[in-house]
Amino acid sequence: MTLALLLFFSPLSFAQLNLDIGVPNYIRDDFPCNGSLNSAETNHNLSDFRQLLRNFENNMKSMSEFRAYINCYGSREHTKIFTDRFEELIKAASAKFQIPRVVFGCLIFRESQWDRNSVSKTGVRGAAQATRETIVHLNKVLADRKQYPDIYEAWSRYFLAVQDVADKDILSNPGRWPEYVPTALDPNNADTYDDLDKVIGFGAANMSYLQTRLNKALASHLGFKVSLSDYNLLLVGMYNSGDTGIANALASFAKKYPHGTNGVSKSEDWVEVLGRHGLRGEGVEHMKAIRNCMEHGNFKPMTKYDKLCDFE
Repeated sequence: MTLALLLFFSPLSFAQLNLDIGVPNYIRDDFPCNGSLNSAETNHNLSDFRQLLRNFENNMKSMSEFRAYINCYGSREHTKIFTDRFEELIKAASAKFQIPRVVFGCLIFRESQWDRNSVSKTGVRGAAQATRETIVHLNKVLADRKQYPDIYEAWSRYFLAVQDVADKDILSNPGRWPEYVPTALDPNNADTYDDLDKVIGFGAANMSYLQTRLNKALASHLGFKVSLSDYNLLLVGMYNSGDTGIANALASFAKKYPHGTNGVSKSEDWVEVLGRHGLRGEGVEHMKAIRNCMEHGNFKPMTKYDKLCDFE
């Protein structure tokens, strides 16, 4: 169980980041570490991970809380659609790409409210609201197995899982994966946006790619600390506003508050401050909505137009 939990968080590259979890953290120039760690380093890292797990459990909704939230702010039909069509795909994608399931679920709910035919006012389509430009870019990421081997492997294992491929010879032989796994998405084909397996896999792959961009941005601000909850807010902010917008806002914010989220009183204030330091209004509202959806004990609505739900 411990090993599985550790693996769940590994793509966040915590060794590169300075996460505010109550214990010292390393910033490694040589990450991922190619050599073996001595016993003191290993114990220290395990202690860090245990703190991270406690931080995660204390700040994120459980799946039952998440279901109650979408049932209240969506509808019973939204809950049924999630249970019947989306839940297993989000679970599989979150596991293979090792991203927090509630965060990913909140993101898809915010983007489309489970509507596979959703079309935004700017023409962005599908449950994950994928732009044509982003699909073209992600196709290049998936094809670049040398620079992004983990994303390609997670993408492949996700499709093997949703197709119930259990043959060990296939699972252990990457040369056979293309028989079962799409190598790219076609932004000119409407079926791409209607295929939930592909759409959810795309959303998770995009988040995985954005993690690498966010880690790089955070690592460039030594001494700047973020909580795990705020890390996820930045990640979903990137999904909405793009990695450049978040990176620029983060740079301005880090200059103003060099010690990170300890410089303001709470997450809500922190998101507001980030907005004042370069993040456009739409991105700030998006991050607020995801924060309300994902945070444990937070049942505020995702938009200002929603009536506050009564969960009693």
